[in-house]
Amino acid sequence: ITAVQMFLHEDRIYYVRQQRWDDINQTPQGNLCMMNKDGSKVQVLIPRVKNYFTVHGDTIYYTDWDDRNIYRAGIDISDISI
Repeated sequence: ITAVQMFLHEDRIYYVRQQRWDDINQTPQGNLCMMNKDGSKVQVLIPRVKNYFTVHGDTIYYTDWDDRNIYRAGIDISDISI
């Protein structure tokens, strides 16, 4: 797994699995994933995310790689909005 940034939240690890580089500022982009701390149950939560994201409480804030807008989603991927 290639990941530049990751967050621990309770018993899970959140990270962006790199798929490509941003043409403008050369930052990694990929799918925002979650897995258990032991590496099991890897899930893609949000596709096509720039590497920049944060987990704050029960909310994920991230930047979409196409429109570069900032979005938020519940930690269970509910309530996705700009």
